[in-house]
Amino acid sequence: MLKANSSTESAFFPYTKKVQSSFLAVSCGLPPEVPNAKVSSLSGIYMGETATYGCRYGYSTAGVDFITCRIDGTWSFPPLCIPDSRMYR
Repeated sequence: MLKANSSTESAFFPYTKKVQSSFLAVSCGLPPEVPNAKVSSLSGIYMGETATYGCRYGYSTAGVDFITCRIDGTWSFPPLCIPDSRMYR
């Protein structure tokens, strides 16, 4: 994993959260609602920041449990919370 420092940050991470006078911050707005889930943590609503979801009791996450604010101002695809088959054995 590449770690940014002051000399490499602008070269490798041109769209960082730092907002300079020549850059506009891209906002995704609030994260979307997901059936049978709630947002358990939110790092922010700007590009590169994430929202993590937790499924209700009796449900499990299918796929990843977080979404990321993208450069175009939209959130990545949200997770699915499906009935937990272990609950019904």
